[in-house]
Amino acid sequence: MAKEKGRNVVLWTILECIPFLNMWMLAFFVGATNLKQENKLDKILDKLGAKE
Repeated sequence: MAKEKGRNVVLWTILECIPFLNMWMLAFFVGATNLKQENKLDKILDKLGAKE
């Protein structure tokens, strides 16, 4: 899931292995934005804004 969201896979794997912290981190990570998708949308909006 970290790779799909454009996050650091090693860091998130380590954080998810820590007991009790992993429940909070999982909830946070599920709600975290998808950085790859945001970057794509920003590029599209920049191109649309440049045409106006």
